[in-house]
Amino acid sequence: MSRELDNILSNMLQKQSRDLDDKVMLEVTSQIGFEKVAFDLVRITHSPYNPYDGLWTLSEVDGKKFLVRASDPKFEYKTSGDWSTISDYDGKNVTLVYKNVPIHRFSSTEYGFSSGDINIFKSAILDKTSSDEKFLREMLLEQPPLKKESLVVTFPELKKYI
Repeated sequence: MSRELDNILSNMLQKQSRDLDDKVMLEVTSQIGFEKVAFDLVRITHSPYNPYDGLWTLSEVDGKKFLVRASDPKFEYKTSGDWSTISDYDGKNVTLVYKNVPIHRFSSTEYGFSSGDINIFKSAILDKTSSDEKFLREMLLEQPPLKKESLVVTFPELKKYI
C-alpha cells in the first residue's frame, strides 16, 4: 500500500513539475518545438518547461504524439581508460573519477567553462590525465591527507603521483 502511494505521489509531482528533467513523456503541443538530430532521436528546441539538453524519441499513443525520454538528464559521462569525467545536469561542475571513485571536482566558476563548452573541457581533462603526469601529481596532492592515504591503499598505482 505504501509503495503504491509513493508511486502515485511521484507521478503526480512529475506531471506538475516545470523541469524537463522530471519528465519521462511529454505530449507534443504547439508549445513544444523539437528538431531531429539523428535517426529517430530529437532534441527539444523550445518548451514551456525549464531547459534540458537531452534526447527524446517521438512515439504515438492512442492517436496522440508524445516525446519519450531517450537519455538521462542528470549526468553525462566521458571515459578514457580508467579515468572518467562526469558533468552535472546544470553543466556547472565536472568531476574527475578514477575507477568509479570521485577524485576531483572542477567548477565552472573557477575554471571558466560554460555548459556549451563543457564537453571540450571534459575531453581536455581526460587528455591531461593520459598525457600529463605533472597535472595528475598536482591534482592528487591537492587532496586532503586522509583521501590521499585512502587512494594509495585502494589504488597502489597512484602512489607514484602522491
